[in-house]
Amino acid sequence: MSDSVSFPQYFVTGVGAYDNGENGIEENKIEKKYMRRINGEQPDDRRKEAFPVRQGMELIVTRQIGLAGTASLVRLHEEELLGNYPFQMVERAKGFDRWMSVTEAARAVNHFGSSHVYCIARGGIFNALWEMAEGAGVGLEVDIKKIPVKQETIEICEYFDVNPYYLYSEGSLLIATEQPEALLSMLRDADISACVIGRTTDGNDRLILNGESRRFLDRPKADELWRISG
Repeated sequence: MSDSVSFPQYFVTGVGAYDNGENGIEENKIEKKYMRRINGEQPDDRRKEAFPVRQGMELIVTRQIGLAGTASLVRLHEEELLGNYPFQMVERAKGFDRWMSVTEAARAVNHFGSSHVYCIARGGIFNALWEMAEGAGVGLEVDIKKIPVKQETIEICEYFDVNPYYLYSEGSLLIATEQPEALLSMLRDADISACVIGRTTDGNDRLILNGESRRFLDRPKADELWRISG
């Protein structure tokens, strides 16, 4: 025990690797293998296109961004937040981590062979958008006002001067699809909230729209949760 440690510490190390078919090993590719399974492929299927995302696909986000990060911030700073916000709000935010599972959403998406799934986790929605576009070689147009985020996340992020769009978002999926209405209907039937936030485009421009304002998406940044808790 140490007096300098005021909350539980958890340390987890995960390592993954697979043979890349060229007498070598590529590490940290578990995400790609997961996405192949969602798209109905076998883990060892050698596709020419590692990222089957094309221009003109609609972009869907499930649930709300930043839920897991919000819950973590509350658990790290609960006493401080209770001194500034109503008890009920803090309790709701602390329970956001119950939505970290993506199993049901993944099952629903599995019915759509032309859909591509990306887990939004470390680095939040903006990093996920950049990495998807970079891997696929496409542009983006995303309406920031359409990205789903809970009011509790907004208020807690404002308190800690945290950007919610770079906040840990385990439990949410970013999906590129050519059948948005059918997929949204399937997700609703599974009681999973989801909405269209934008689309992929030709070229390399990755644009974030905010009313009349248009700006380029920044390159990936460190997750805000690690910054504020480090």
